[in-house]
Amino acid sequence: MEKEREIILEAKNLTKCYKIYSNGNYKRNFRDLLRSFYRGDIFFNKEKKIDFLALKGVDLSLKRGDRLIIFGKNGAGKSTFLKIISNVIRPSSGEFYLKARFNSLLQAGSGFHEELTGIENIYLNSSLMNIPRSVIKERIPAIVDFSGLGDFIYNPIKTYSSGMLARLGFSVAIHNIEADLIILDEIFATGDVGFQEKSLKRMKEILFNPEKAVIYVGHGESTNDFFNRGVVFEKGMKIYDGGVNEAYELYLKTVKFS
Repeated sequence: MEKEREIILEAKNLTKCYKIYSNGNYKRNFRDLLRSFYRGDIFFNKEKKIDFLALKGVDLSLKRGDRLIIFGKNGAGKSTFLKIISNVIRPSSGEFYLKARFNSLLQAGSGFHEELTGIENIYLNSSLMNIPRSVIKERIPAIVDFSGLGDFIYNPIKTYSSGMLARLGFSVAIHNIEADLIILDEIFATGDVGFQEKSLKRMKEILFNPEKAVIYVGHGESTNDFFNRGVVFEKGMKIYDGGVNEAYELYLKTVKFS
């Protein structure tokens, strides 16, 4: 009999509501805008407040060994869900319990400083992940080699292209994954084709570890075989939780009929 796997994430009724402010002037001509200006509509804060539910009562549990891929159109609530369980933002209501160390790669390269060089940013970004400086120093050759940036690693990153920045961010993150739960937001789209293939190969080594759990946001079919469970988000709600192929087919229907 298979040993019951440990639940490491339990989310219950997660809801996130944002306030959207509008003064209604987007449909007015220039003369109307001037009138609003002189009446003080803009400066006396007469905007309308609209509630936007980015996430609506989502329940989700994750066990050790789960490799979960989340499908959904832009604005379906995927990234909002990941940001909540990554402690980037707080839910408006509901709760979640995380019983594991986690590493969240929502934005490869977040935490970089544009005035610092690539090398200096490796130290900065790794330290934000609580990696000791001595360990960072040992990993730098592998990080630089994986990034393929060569001598550009000694240049300030404000001189980098967006692709170079993404490659450095992913390289730093992928060499510092020491968590039980790994949260990924479309990082397989990082860099050029050659770098993507190298990234996929490295991710396979991490994904197929029965002691870890993975949550990944995806849009394409190329990575579906990496995962053993699929979830579909639509208009802030979880509308499916089951097989990966079935989840992908449902996702395609939500896109087709939107």
